[in-house]
Amino acid sequence: MSEFHQPPNIYVEQVQIKVSSLDLSLEFYEEVLGFQILERKDNVVSLTADGKKALIVLEEVKGARRKKKKTIGLYHFAILVPDRKALGSLLEHIHKFDSPIIVGASDHGISKAIYVEDPDENGIEVYKDTPPETWKWEYGKIIEKTERLNMKQLIKEAKDQEWRRMPEETVIGHIHLSVKDLQLSKEFYCDLLGLNLVMEYPNQALFFSSGGYHHHIAINTWGVKDAKELDEKQVGLKNFTMNFPNEWKRQTAVKRLESKGYAIEKLGVGSDLVTIDPSGNPVCLKLYSSDDS
Repeated sequence: MSEFHQPPNIYVEQVQIKVSSLDLSLEFYEEVLGFQILERKDNVVSLTADGKKALIVLEEVKGARRKKKKTIGLYHFAILVPDRKALGSLLEHIHKFDSPIIVGASDHGISKAIYVEDPDENGIEVYKDTPPETWKWEYGKIIEKTERLNMKQLIKEAKDQEWRRMPEETVIGHIHLSVKDLQLSKEFYCDLLGLNLVMEYPNQALFFSSGGYHHHIAINTWGVKDAKELDEKQVGLKNFTMNFPNEWKRQTAVKRLESKGYAIEKLGVGSDLVTIDPSGNPVCLKLYSSDDS
């Protein structure tokens, strides 16, 4: 597992996505991306890479409407694979499909990434980090670039590794949200939940992380400043889960949230909590357990 996606860090562990058709979605998430079904109950399916932990939860919404491109909520969620060969073999696998699936590919310096969309046009990034010791920092902020990804080289490196399924070590690397207000969201994720600001595009986008990662959560207002929140019938983000390393850190965040008027509710029968960020995105606050490793 990535060193940045385990204690003592605060990180995104799971995303839950609303879809219009489970059958179509499963065809994509299983056959294209190589996830396995962990559990299926009624209109909800949990997907896993290691056969133990649910990384993605899909919920079919009857009568679902497609979201508009410029909508508050999910910009993309990101799947972190363990090595370059995994990314290269996935690239070669994707190229075998008739319909174009890849909507973008970038060398960010800190990572190599491809971008795809599921059948409901939910944005998904699949990426591999470059070695952390090669990342460049300046005045406490990480330096990111956006250049063309050499996909041919990645595929060449993976020639001896046939794609079978998503590797067991795969995790949710980060989530990128479209928000209404950068400053309110910064207060929520930094001042209240305890993440650090590590990168910013002034008046456009902010990136937050724990433990020196390049980002666990990103937010932007690209074209959505006056957009409305998603309603229950629209496909897109239902919620995402942040994993806290211990109860002290989680309770510290809870007390800060409550002091600013954010409601905290218990989620289901376990110990998980949920709150709503300033843009209406439900955020589950989970306590780390040994089962998460």
